[in-house]
Amino acid sequence: MNQEGNSQPLRQILNQGVLLHRMTNRIRQFLELQEILAVTVGEVRSFLNTDRVMVYRFEADGSGEVIAESVNSHRLPSMLGLHFPADDIPLPARELYARARARTIVDMNSQQIGLSPLRDAQTGNPLPAGDIRYRPVDPCHGAYLKAMGVKSSVVVPVLHQNQLWGLLVSHHSEAQFIVDEDLQLLQQVADQVSVAIAHSKMLTEARAQQAREATINRIATLLHAQPTIQLQAALEATVAAFQGAGGRLYIWRGAMAHPNCELVTCGVGPATWGEGELEEHPLWQQWLGSGFPPARPETPPPGSGDIGAITDIYKEAQFLLLAPAFQATRIRGLLAVPPVGNSSCPGNPFKGGES
Repeated sequence: MNQEGNSQPLRQILNQGVLLHRMTNRIRQFLELQEILAVTVGEVRSFLNTDRVMVYRFEADGSGEVIAESVNSHRLPSMLGLHFPADDIPLPARELYARARARTIVDMNSQQIGLSPLRDAQTGNPLPAGDIRYRPVDPCHGAYLKAMGVKSSVVVPVLHQNQLWGLLVSHHSEAQFIVDEDLQLLQQVADQVSVAIAHSKMLTEARAQQAREATINRIATLLHAQPTIQLQAALEATVAAFQGAGGRLYIWRGAMAHPNCELVTCGVGPATWGEGELEEHPLWQQWLGSGFPPARPETPPPGSGDIGAITDIYKEAQFLLLAPAFQATRIRGLLAVPPVGNSSCPGNPFKGGES
């Protein structure tokens, strides 16, 4: 009896160490965050022997989505891909998860919830990791878990750059006692997920930078490395890079007026405005020169050297006279890139984007 009693904690410690070691290796093995999360929920559910483990990610508005899950579908339904409103986890609870890094344990049989914060919610000072404070579970939260068929749950916050990113959640359809050592292990797993999120962000940014550089090099080759300048191909590549519906490239041979302008187009474009081509409309000509709203309000308009943007042409008061020319198209937003360099011979690409 004594030997068995002593060996049980030892096996538990060994299992915890194996899980954490395996988790760390998985994070190093996989580059994609979704693969890491899929492995995480599977390993944690196997270790805890619970019916469902999931990763819940918060959106900027406080709502959330289950983005990874391991579930025993014979005991609990899948929640993967489900979205939940911000009110399901109110702001005070989200702030407590973020500020205090509070972990929660709910036991529906005893109608108790255990709160185990790692930091003092007011001062931010560290607290003992094993300090679990029990109180009666909120009736609304209890009813919520009961409706899902859950009798016990464990929730550990996942942070990224000291902000609440999501939750690591374990649900079980029966009462289950969670020892402090298991809770601390879940915290370590959540910390490893935080590391994986940081790596994933860096990988995504690096890939985006590589894609931008490849696009710039491809367009630069069309404009500078060919025997003749490939304006049509360069415009099409530029519009595709912005995921636009169509584009217009204006090249002025002197004054910025329609008769002196060479026009190159691709994709979807506006129709005539009743009396002629769009380029003949005085308001369009004015905007091509200097009148487009700048992408950043504190900066000057495109004619002064800054990029201009209209998010929705049908909500822009000054654009109402020209909006009918776009009604037959998918175009909703416009991006105007001004000439760079010698203003005596400018080229002004104008891209129409589909929203």
